[in-house]
Amino acid sequence: MMTCLVSKPSAGASHHCPSGFGQHCSFHLPDTPMHRAAYKPKGRENVMHLLDVVVQLAYFEADCLDSLLAHFTELLATLPTPTASQSMMRSVFSYMLGSQSGSWPAMVPFQSAPTFPWFALAGMLAEAQLPEVATAWKSLLSAIAESPQVSMEVLVKKTMQAPLDVLLLYRWAYQSLQTDADHPALPLIWQQFFSLYLQRCPNGNSAGPRFFESTSYFSLLKKMKRRLSELADHSYQRCANAGEEEPVKGPAREVVQNVPHFQ
Repeated sequence: MMTCLVSKPSAGASHHCPSGFGQHCSFHLPDTPMHRAAYKPKGRENVMHLLDVVVQLAYFEADCLDSLLAHFTELLATLPTPTASQSMMRSVFSYMLGSQSGSWPAMVPFQSAPTFPWFALAGMLAEAQLPEVATAWKSLLSAIAESPQVSMEVLVKKTMQAPLDVLLLYRWAYQSLQTDADHPALPLIWQQFFSLYLQRCPNGNSAGPRFFESTSYFSLLKKMKRRLSELADHSYQRCANAGEEEPVKGPAREVVQNVPHFQ
């Protein structure tokens, strides 16, 4: 067995691991053969695989996911401006992300990590907790309300000084499309997508539809609607096959169609 230690956040942080974990969250990982990667893409996959296992274990330990997210957020806050004496974990994230690490405080690839949903979930949750990311999102919603005729690309560049693909809304969307239907993290990923999609601008208008007005992103929204219907039918059928009581009334597709502003 291999033991992975995740440091607790600083003393002033409110999140903590369960009592008895001491100064670290200690996870006993399954034996996994470790080999030196022959090329960087494979090495990055190995790192994401290990983090995926750590996040999965943390999720099922009371309060440990909060501690892990706090640690990830702290590391992310220092990624854009690495120092000569950066920690091993910062070095790992910088290696894993390559050139992306200097453009935006993210540890998850912009185009999703379909093979590592637990890692993607924790990485994007940690990113969302960064003050600059949360502030940029609020500023973007205000800009949408003030300039309803301006394209989303222009608004994002103006308010966030970044390209569209850094937006967590799109990245949750891509991750939800590419995660396996039976993966336990998938409902949590969809939840995060809708938590952003269903937000309102300061003027009370729905923000979500504005992000999918362009041709390329409108096609993404169509894929998501189709995928959500398929997942609803899949879950409905699994419950029926297991002899469980019907989880919803009426056809599963009607449930999807009744999601506000997602038609």
